[in-house]
Amino acid sequence: MSGWRAFFGLDWEDIWTQLCTELGGEWIARGFWSGTNMVQVRHEDWLLTLDTYTVSTGKSSVTFTRLRAPFVNRDQFQFRIGREGFFTRVGKWFGLVDFEIGDPAFDEAFHLAGNDEHRVRALCGNARIRELLHLLPAVQFDVRPRQWGGPAFPDGVNELRFDVVGIIRDLPTLRRLFELFKETLDEVARLETQPADETMRHVRVLLSPGGDVEHSKVVLWDGDPPRRRAAERLGMLRDPRAVPYLCQALQDSDIALRVAVVGALGAIGERSAAPYLIAELGVEATADGQPYDRWVAAALDQLGHREQATAFQAALAAGIQDTRAFFGPLRPAFIAAFRSALERHSPHQVGHAACALADLGAVEERRAIQDALRRWRGKDSELRSTLSAVLEDLEDRSRLPRPAAAPVPEASALPLPGSNPHEELRH
Repeated sequence: MSGWRAFFGLDWEDIWTQLCTELGGEWIARGFWSGTNMVQVRHEDWLLTLDTYTVSTGKSSVTFTRLRAPFVNRDQFQFRIGREGFFTRVGKWFGLVDFEIGDPAFDEAFHLAGNDEHRVRALCGNARIRELLHLLPAVQFDVRPRQWGGPAFPDGVNELRFDVVGIIRDLPTLRRLFELFKETLDEVARLETQPADETMRHVRVLLSPGGDVEHSKVVLWDGDPPRRRAAERLGMLRDPRAVPYLCQALQDSDIALRVAVVGALGAIGERSAAPYLIAELGVEATADGQPYDRWVAAALDQLGHREQATAFQAALAAGIQDTRAFFGPLRPAFIAAFRSALERHSPHQVGHAACALADLGAVEERRAIQDALRRWRGKDSELRSTLSAVLEDLEDRSRLPRPAAAPVPEASALPLPGSNPHEELRH
């Protein structure tokens, strides 16, 4: 490191790089126009991101060091801790109530506010958290709801955040800051109201917000890995109470989560899940290098529905050979599966799916056939002829008198196995 660089205080990135190496984190190098470089460390289910930001005051500007960690705040617990001074007063803006914990040294040094006195006291009852706060400089340390102009986190996700004026260049201070965050996140999780048993605890995680949130092209929050692990764990527990929640999760956009859910449903073995799995057979996707429908077929095999899975795959590959498997109570699920298959990339599979819908007399799927025709406009003439013929056939059938029947529901609207599945989460 050059003397000039140290003299002008430009060595903070070297210190942060060393911190990143020690903590096993990721150094996120940003371009000159993209913003400051960052250190990101994963702790359990949380991403901790250290960076700097600058606030302009008109004639001058102020740079802050910031550490933040979004988390699922199921109980909407909020608090604000800061040394006595300007920043400690803004807690009142959020309707927080001031507290003292009965530790004279802590109460004299810090201003404390929150929306749950019991949890605030329990949080600050952690001796290591108090010790770390004493060792850090003037701080604003709090749980924040969604911020105006900041990342748009899903509902129920808040941000644990630390701000201090200036750039922290002291390595021991940075280490303590990360330890404070880890200790606080662990303590908040311990204080969270939990369902009574292990199955419902994993169900709660499964139903947490999914997806990820990027800010300035950096992922700050990723809600999918914990949900995948929860689905896998539910499969290991083999508790039938988890089935309706797992079936609900099959509508998620995260294909890796859906693979975990499919595996869990197969492991539990409840035959009531079969319609939901059959509806997934038509989805074209890849997970772990394997077609998604292979995972689904394997789960159906575990549920005793190998014949139905095989019949569907044969219908897509070579056209319907035997329609008997597609009728009866499972007919709505097969219609949903063939509807999904209309969105595949193979013109042969799309054509075979359309013909299957015609053979099933699925007049309610005319709109789906029309959408497929639009997608293939100007492309495969043979397929378009097939789709037009199927559409004409279904239009003719729709004009014939027939007994009134309820429309075939979407897979997402199928009645979930069991009754009142959300009741147990309340206890």
